[in-house]
Amino acid sequence: MHEETYINLERGVPPIATYLGHLLYKCRFGDNYKLWMIREGGREGSPALQGERLKEFNRKIIEELQLFLKSPVIGDIYDMEARKRAKDILKELAPFL
Repeated sequence: MHEETYINLERGVPPIATYLGHLLYKCRFGDNYKLWMIREGGREGSPALQGERLKEFNRKIIEELQLFLKSPVIGDIYDMEARKRAKDILKELAPFL
């Protein structure tokens, strides 16, 4: 799950369409994301994806997902899962379109 998330983030997949980002979204902490490199004892630890809750809906999420779905398909399992999550989220957010 972490590997899939970070591979997709490196590819430019919107955080909300990654495995961990989608979990944060489902917990209502997915309106804004930050990717952190956590320092532990002077060494870089594992990256961390942080989701934040905004007070009003962030239309940027819809635009990022629509742009991602128009991007070239890579075709591996990580890409296919991210695209499926993106489509599912857009269906949920349809009232905001």
